[in-house]
Amino acid sequence: MCLDDGEYMISEVVYTGGATVVLLQNQYAAGDAVELYYRTAATEGGCLAAAWTLYAAQFESTGYVQARAEYLA
Repeated sequence: MCLDDGEYMISEVVYTGGATVVLLQNQYAAGDAVELYYRTAATEGGCLAAAWTLYAAQFESTGYVQARAEYLA
């Protein structure tokens, strides 16, 4: 995933059941800062409609999960 200033990348909605989800980021250039967000719901449509949550620690999926990485300028 390559991020440019002010841009972000969003994953597909993935069915994970009730799995524990851990999001990881790779930083290739010193000084890059990225925030990770996620949303989860029991259905795919519910996941797409859910509010984004800033990722701070692993969480338990309620069925479907989508992740977003946002570059911080």
